[in-house]
Amino acid sequence: MIAAAGPAVSLALAGLMGVLASLTGAHLSLGALRTIDLLAYGAALNLAMGVFNLVPALPMDGGRIFRALLAPRMGHLKATTVAAWVSRAFAVLFVLVGVVKGMWSLALIGGMLFLMVAQEERVAQVMASA
Repeated sequence: MIAAAGPAVSLALAGLMGVLASLTGAHLSLGALRTIDLLAYGAALNLAMGVFNLVPALPMDGGRIFRALLAPRMGHLKATTVAAWVSRAFAVLFVLVGVVKGMWSLALIGGMLFLMVAQEERVAQVMASA
């Protein structure tokens, strides 16, 4: 489960920075940025990255973890197919939310995710036929 390492590190850093920020009195604000407040921003950023990477959509870490959990029951190829359909659902959701809310980077991520899922499926098919 190497795919879990990235989100785990992000969440661990978020926790560590969050604890250090609270111990030092740092906080998130839109005012003047103090150096110590970087801990709070670092904690928030790492938490967001860790949670986002756990979304069960290929080729993100969460999608790889999801596929790894399915593979022992149904094999790698079928697990990839199931994970790919879940990924497409998340991709469409990202695009829709991004367009409706004006969050264009989320819509772009959704579009790229949708396109990248096909590559994951092709690789799994080639590996299965080899």
